[in-house]
Amino acid sequence: MNENIPPLREYLIQARSTGRLDDNLFAVDLTKVQKLSYDEAREFFDRTELVESLKEMAKLILARVSGKESYPAYLLDTRMGGGKSHAMAYIYLLLKYKGLSVRDEVKDILAQAEVKMVPEVELCVLDGLNMDSSLSFIDQPQVKSFFNKGDSKEKVKESLDSIGKPVVIFIDEILQYLSRRADRAGTDMAHIRTLLEAIVDSQNSVIVISVPEDDPNKAGYREISDFFKPLARKAKIIYPQGEADFVRIAKKQLFQSIDIKKAKEATNYVRDCFQKYGLTFNQDDENLYNNSYPFHPMLIDLVSKRLLEFPNFQRTRDALKILAGIVTDLEDMPTPFITLGEVKLNGLVKERLTSYSIYNIKNMEQILEEITSEKLSREDKRLATAVFLYSLHPKPEARGLTKTELSRALLTLPPDDFSKLADNYIHGKSYYMDFNYENQKYYFRETLSVIALIKNRAKDVNDIEKELRSLIMNISKEFENKYNGKCNVIFDVKSEKDLVEGKLNIIFVPLRYEPDMDKWARNYAQEKHLFNIDSEFRNSVILIYPRKDEPIANLEELAKQSIAAEELMKSTNDNSLRKSISVEKKKIENELISAFLRTYSSMLYQQRGNMKNDVVSPREMTNEAFVDSLIDRLTQVSKAFLDPELVNVDSFFEALMGRNPMASLKECYNNILRSDAIPFLPKSVFEEVVKDGVKNGIIGITDNENKLVDSIPSLSNNYYIIRGEMLEELKKKNEQKEPKSQAQIQGSQSPVLSPTLTPNGVIHTTIPSVQPVLKTIYVNGSKTDLEILKNFLTQVELTYSLNNLIKENSLSLTLEADGKIVLRTTIAKASQLKIALENLAKTFDDWKAEISVKINQQDLSSLEDRLTKAGIKWNEK
Repeated sequence: MNENIPPLREYLIQARSTGRLDDNLFAVDLTKVQKLSYDEAREFFDRTELVESLKEMAKLILARVSGKESYPAYLLDTRMGGGKSHAMAYIYLLLKYKGLSVRDEVKDILAQAEVKMVPEVELCVLDGLNMDSSLSFIDQPQVKSFFNKGDSKEKVKESLDSIGKPVVIFIDEILQYLSRRADRAGTDMAHIRTLLEAIVDSQNSVIVISVPEDDPNKAGYREISDFFKPLARKAKIIYPQGEADFVRIAKKQLFQSIDIKKAKEATNYVRDCFQKYGLTFNQDDENLYNNSYPFHPMLIDLVSKRLLEFPNFQRTRDALKILAGIVTDLEDMPTPFITLGEVKLNGLVKERLTSYSIYNIKNMEQILEEITSEKLSREDKRLATAVFLYSLHPKPEARGLTKTELSRALLTLPPDDFSKLADNYIHGKSYYMDFNYENQKYYFRETLSVIALIKNRAKDVNDIEKELRSLIMNISKEFENKYNGKCNVIFDVKSEKDLVEGKLNIIFVPLRYEPDMDKWARNYAQEKHLFNIDSEFRNSVILIYPRKDEPIANLEELAKQSIAAEELMKSTNDNSLRKSISVEKKKIENELISAFLRTYSSMLYQQRGNMKNDVVSPREMTNEAFVDSLIDRLTQVSKAFLDPELVNVDSFFEALMGRNPMASLKECYNNILRSDAIPFLPKSVFEEVVKDGVKNGIIGITDNENKLVDSIPSLSNNYYIIRGEMLEELKKKNEQKEPKSQAQIQGSQSPVLSPTLTPNGVIHTTIPSVQPVLKTIYVNGSKTDLEILKNFLTQVELTYSLNNLIKENSLSLTLEADGKIVLRTTIAKASQLKIALENLAKTFDDWKAEISVKINQQDLSSLEDRLTKAGIKWNEK
């Protein structure tokens, strides 16, 4: 047994070995008490905590029977199991066995009563449970002699006084006897009153009567209680136990002794836990834990207060039986206190904590089966047990525990960790535990929990396609928000009619699992003719399908639960239940989105004559991150561009037109749609790239008459893209027709860039400078992580503003304190940076500038390669 558990009473040690606990130990039978031996009486005294009310009654009775002024009549008034019979038994044995006077607590009572010894008395016991109901009260053998001379008060008093010594009469459970007497009880009640009044008028006799306030015989209870009202100062009503007495009684009943030092150490342990968990612990808490040790105060609160709210729960008796069963079953404790989590619900306490007659809980067996399952971890079992025990309350709003109360009750985890544990238990292991969103308490329901209701309803859901389409619709909305009109998102394409020309067609396939999903996706594409050589959409299709290493069962189950939650909300009129279902539905939907994005993270597209399998790797499981990751990946591998600023215009038109110096706009875009050797551009992006090409002199647009046009027309066969020598020739023809201005002549004198490498690792290119334009340009765009660039480009300094050129290439220009204008990039990807540098380098012919690029020495070879590709040639010193 754990060393934290104090030594048990002998009867509990025996119960450990036999597996049986004698309930009679906690239900005092006065008839049997009369037969106890002296040794048995001494053991009874050992187990009795002398609470103030019992001590006071013993003192007053000893004074009365010793001839001193004191109360002759006592009414013990409390609910069943509240210690009435135990108090009577204590007084009875105290008066019967004079040897008990040597006990220290008895000596103290005698001293307070101002008597030297326990006097000789005549003891009389009437136990209503064992009284013969066929006999009237005055014919009961125990009191018959008191009525021999007559049944008037005076005659009864005369009989009592004639005995020659004080008579002490104990009447217990009298209402049980009177109930069996039925119509004859009225006469019996009158005789009881006569006996009571005779005792009061006697010289030094005493009568003690017990009446439980919760006895079904309400009329009898009121009548006997009324007997005492006119007696005024000659009768005393005793309540055997105060509210704070129970824990002392329990410890005395169950343990041989309590180590005060260990109690203090245990309390310090709790203080440390609470401080670590961010919970308060004050002086009242310290006193509470010290006094409760080894029981946790919340366990005492359960059995001595909360369970008393049930009418059929017997106050002290049932509470003691529960605690006795708990400590008897106890095998180990993770903390120095016996907490709610240590209660073994399928052990000796099962009957007292699960009785339908007391708690009236439906599905109790199923709930117990869940909590006591061997499949649960120890912490899950402790959690579920604590929540269940505090769910035993007749008032719904009082049922259960908050995360903070769980932390205080079980002592092993902080509140947030218990919240996670409880949420996981509800969603993954429980059918009956639930969460009350109004008071933030975890509790057990009599019926299935909201999660269990949803899961059960989900078993009847067969078709989840509608739910998947809804998820894909939300992703489609995200594409629309970020790339207005550039994408067409669909589920399970049926024919080419589902595809849209001029848009990136993103197809989500039906949910399924195959051992080789990559191969299955290729077969799907072939069956749908998505990448056929003659397809008008060959280059615009991206296929999204489930990952081969991601199980789809979780996604299927969450989709079914989402549908089931929606159906339940529509089918119930209970607003509280509907609210709970709504909250759970939102949680399910969040999990569903995450599961969907984890599952649908493979993609297939056609590029350079081959079908290529690729992956989408969002930084987080949100629709926005998924869309960003997909488009970023397509841009990175030059499969598709949805942002015209990322397109290398010169390289693009070279790839698009090859050696052909002229092609119609319509033909060029048709080539983009069909040729997988060219990055796909949505129609709107292509139009922007054409504009950029014209603006930067890379291409020109002519009409049927071979005239250059300024505005960019719609895509048609009536307009043509021209480039290379044809463009230059057409420009010369136009220049001959229109004389140049002096400014144009000066601007055409472009310098040659001749970068050189200095010993400190700086590439330096000098061009005659011009008066700088002191202007700062900020580029709108997302925040980026420049870690990718640090090993290559740390800083670019310019002595003039590049205005629109800089803006177009995702660069920004600021004026520093030293007078230099510094160019900084917001580009995160090296591939995109390369495009920007190429654009920048090829436009230098139109500017006069001084540029220096600082780099790390180790990256010189990489830089040389990049600058060479960008068209900048340099010589090493």
